[in-house]
Amino acid sequence: MDKTEDTGIKKIINCSYCGKSRHQVDQMVEGPEFNGKNIYICNECVDITYNILHTEEIDVSTKRKKEKVPAPEAIKAYLDEYVIGQDGAKIAISVAVYNHYKRINNKSKTEIEKSNLLMIGESGCGKTLAVKTIAKLFDLPYVIADATTLTEAGYVGEDVENLIRRLVANADDDLDRARMGIIFIDEIDKKSRRSESASVSRDVSGEGVQQALLKLIEGTIVKIDDGFEEPIDFDTKDILFICSGAFVGLDEVIRKNRSKTSIGIGASLNTKVSFSQAIKAIQPDDLIKYGLIPEFVGRCPVTVVFDDVTIDMLIRILKEPKNSIVEQFKALFKYEGVTLDFDDKYLQNVAENCLKQKIGARGLRSIMERDLQATQFILPRLAKNGVNKIFVDATGTIKHVYKAKKRANNE
Repeated sequence: MDKTEDTGIKKIINCSYCGKSRHQVDQMVEGPEFNGKNIYICNECVDITYNILHTEEIDVSTKRKKEKVPAPEAIKAYLDEYVIGQDGAKIAISVAVYNHYKRINNKSKTEIEKSNLLMIGESGCGKTLAVKTIAKLFDLPYVIADATTLTEAGYVGEDVENLIRRLVANADDDLDRARMGIIFIDEIDKKSRRSESASVSRDVSGEGVQQALLKLIEGTIVKIDDGFEEPIDFDTKDILFICSGAFVGLDEVIRKNRSKTSIGIGASLNTKVSFSQAIKAIQPDDLIKYGLIPEFVGRCPVTVVFDDVTIDMLIRILKEPKNSIVEQFKALFKYEGVTLDFDDKYLQNVAENCLKQKIGARGLRSIMERDLQATQFILPRLAKNGVNKIFVDATGTIKHVYKAKKRANNE
């Protein structure tokens, strides 16, 4: 403790961690010698270290920080702020994600299998947004990949193992964070095999990719060599894989399967229903007949069906989310000091046009960007000339409102 040399001159001792001198702190503790120099630590650094170790619960077996996982109801409540409608899908996602992280922290002797998800829904119904929102809630790195770019190792295209390398890169090379990350593979339906027969020639772009993904999804060791001095073994068993697709025509597959078993008096009629209504009756056999291999279906046990997009849902998407499209445009105009308002009929027309184009919620922004582009081009000049409000009426006509001019003093 606080040793000095008996030379008549006090030895200058600084904390090896914060750099403070012994006169700036209450105590200085001398540690072992390292590279010919003594190591010192002050009482303030000791206190900080103590607080860190005792305010964060550490899993000693894995050295991973254990954070309290939000309950399913809390997860859904967070999704509600960003994803409009889709209550059934949000409940399924919340439960699956909650169980996944309970599995990671599981200490019992009972081994819990992974609950990877398979999302089914038309384009623009909120599948990708739901995944981004979950990753934001848990502060986790994630990768969004298009299955159409994936090929087996050795073929032209992106190797499936590159998904792991991208995840590690998105985690800033923090392997512990990356191991608990999310990999979202969209357009997986485009990788359906061409035939149910095993005798057909190998489809390296379709079925081959499904085969290559099997080990990654279930859990395997991947060699990571980018950015590290030597290759590192990376275990994928704790990564949550979410596969997604529009699965166009899957409803017809389901109807055909049901019609085979609905024969005779009292059989259910093969009536035409919406895509999402038909999909909600899905069975694993339907996905296999569509073109997913049985092993792949088995590794994605949780099927999440998204409702078809409606006009009312699109109008709500425009106005209600925490970062709604309307609020985003208002913020852009407010930056120039101009207030932006819309007639409700205009927003309804935008929703109707978007539904006709069959591009889902993604089309809402493109329609409004088109309608407001010319005004945004001259917006700085309009603001400079005294425009303080812009109103978009039911027909989409842009109306400018100028600031009230102040009367002259002699008036």
